[in-house]
Amino acid sequence: MPSVQQFLSLAPGLTHHELGKVLKFISLSRLAIPSIRQEHRKHNDPSLAPERLPQEIQTILENALDETPAFVQECWLAFKEQLWCTPHNGQTASHEDIRLYNQFALPQKFSYRHIYPPLRTCNNPECSHHKDSKPLDHPLSHAATLFTLREGALPVYTTSLYCRGCQRRYHHNYAVHKSSETREYYFGVPDIVQVTPHYFFESALLEYFATSKVFAWVSSLNCARIYNESLASLNAHILNNLVAYADDPRIHETPVQWKTSLEIRDEYVLDGFFLYSLMLDKAERGNPLLLRHDTTMRERLKNILNERNKEMEGTGQEQYGHACDLCFILLNGPNGEELKIQAAVCDGITLGHPCCAIHDCKEPLEHHRRRYCSKHAKTYEHLCAVIACKADRVPPRRTCEDREHQALEDEYVKKGKAMFQLQGKLKRAGLHVPLDPLSTEEDPAPVDDKHGYNPEEDDYDENPGHEDYNQPSITVEPVAELGHGQETNTPTTAAAKDPKAPPVESAGQPAHESQAAADTPAPAEPTSKHKLKVIFGRRRTHNQQLIMRPCGVILSRATFFGSESISAAFAKATFPTPRSTPEFFIFDNNCQLDAHQKKQNDMHFANTGKPVDVFHFNTKHKESDTHCQRFCNPAAFPELIDGGNWRFNTSICEQTNVWLGGYLAILRDMEATRFSFYLDEMIKRRNRYIVKSLETRGKHPWNIPIAAILQNTESS
Repeated sequence: MPSVQQFLSLAPGLTHHELGKVLKFISLSRLAIPSIRQEHRKHNDPSLAPERLPQEIQTILENALDETPAFVQECWLAFKEQLWCTPHNGQTASHEDIRLYNQFALPQKFSYRHIYPPLRTCNNPECSHHKDSKPLDHPLSHAATLFTLREGALPVYTTSLYCRGCQRRYHHNYAVHKSSETREYYFGVPDIVQVTPHYFFESALLEYFATSKVFAWVSSLNCARIYNESLASLNAHILNNLVAYADDPRIHETPVQWKTSLEIRDEYVLDGFFLYSLMLDKAERGNPLLLRHDTTMRERLKNILNERNKEMEGTGQEQYGHACDLCFILLNGPNGEELKIQAAVCDGITLGHPCCAIHDCKEPLEHHRRRYCSKHAKTYEHLCAVIACKADRVPPRRTCEDREHQALEDEYVKKGKAMFQLQGKLKRAGLHVPLDPLSTEEDPAPVDDKHGYNPEEDDYDENPGHEDYNQPSITVEPVAELGHGQETNTPTTAAAKDPKAPPVESAGQPAHESQAAADTPAPAEPTSKHKLKVIFGRRRTHNQQLIMRPCGVILSRATFFGSESISAAFAKATFPTPRSTPEFFIFDNNCQLDAHQKKQNDMHFANTGKPVDVFHFNTKHKESDTHCQRFCNPAAFPELIDGGNWRFNTSICEQTNVWLGGYLAILRDMEATRFSFYLDEMIKRRNRYIVKSLETRGKHPWNIPIAAILQNTESS
């Protein structure tokens, strides 16, 4: 590093100036370096610092320092090489310097953290300008906001550049051909992500939001609230406590007035989360990210999110090949050979998204507030909500002209608005937030039917603005026959009246327990001449099923549109080849699954033991069930026992449901594609944390090569 004498030898006139002014020049000019580089590289070698500052930057520094052009030029000559070659290294500028620089830069359409394309020349190998290394030109700039993790919400300008050779416009994250409808994103993950034309997020901030969602179930709305209240301003701790800081001069600081809002909105957080996650995924896979250009962000992301969802089905999670000391055990066989024991655990939780009201229809809804998919809407949307009624409904009602039917709807709406009904909904969705949702120890806090409720998020809607009709199909009595105070939607569920109807569950409840609740005899009800089955609200998917290793790593997730199937389609998708099947598959309904597969002569899991987990075997399975006792009693498998203790944590899914249930309030109205992506991303990040925890605990996690797992031994 040059000495002070060497610096002064380049600009001897500086010896007559205050040291503070020289230091202030250094700090302010550092903020201007990206803009200086951009202006300089149009016509010069970008590796060499210019002899003179661009005129706009010169003027900005003169005004900010209240100094002469000669002083600014002398300072530049003295320190330009050091400023030009010193990397930024993520250093945070002071609040004072940012305000002072922007005070004079913004009127000139420059800014601190001015956002430019990362390229100097066209990167299209077929373009003549690329071959000639001609700089991009024809800049277009507009005002924007940059949300940062450590410097608050910044007013900025963003500039795009153009290649006249191939007619591509280069933005900060992507390039678009003049006649194309596709954004071609640059490889890798940028430091700044453009979420909308006017709003940019630091990747570090999006990472903070993502981890907040994993570990604390923080909704996008609450992410925005937290940021706006505590991170958007570097003086937030003062501005939030004006009385306590009454003598601090910073309380009188004038807020920045800017062309775009300096507050985050929840939809920007959610879109940023999806886009950032896609960028990470594409970078990890080494694939380019291509998105539609001329559309909304919601539509832009939909197809690519759906593609990633399909890739994650079955064997798509990155920890699918996970093994460690808690889930992969080697034993000595009777002849001295080594025997491998791997276990997998399966269970579900009642957590779903809106779906078509036709049972087991998997067609997506055009909008999450619709009751029917486009395939069934034409047939059913215009009909009365009473199932057996074929008359057209009378808009805006959901029932026809029949007064009895309309009375049912009136009672439904009345009860929906009543305070006790609202409290009932809260109780049914009553989820507690566990102290340690990621615990995989054998004896966590007791697991009950109320998983992960967060009262601060219960009123949150990722897609607000509509009334929530969220009632399942119900059987009701004619209103005239109901006594005072009786609810029209409580005598019996549809499942109780119709054995073929899907069970109705409490949100957030483990799927097997909601199934048991549906099988419980209904209370006595008034006698009537006829019963009416009605569906006023939207139907939701039945549950989320997980298949996990006993150590806590989640292998696979699936959405069940109906109740749990004993055909084991989900298990087969997760373990598609004989080599991939575990030695033990632990499932609370294994007795029926095993009996079904034996009856069907299904040999897919012929070499897999199917015990029921210890808790459910003791509480849910009858001793008189000889098949269950013979084939599914966990004590019948000596390999599962070591020194009187169970080798595996067979209740791991129950424990994980505590964590998964925390997303109920966040996901309740999310569109199906986003719903699946969101959960898969949460699982992916949780798995990474679990693996790091296993490493810390000395459990030696490693990954079995996927090719070895999925090799089909029957065909080889």
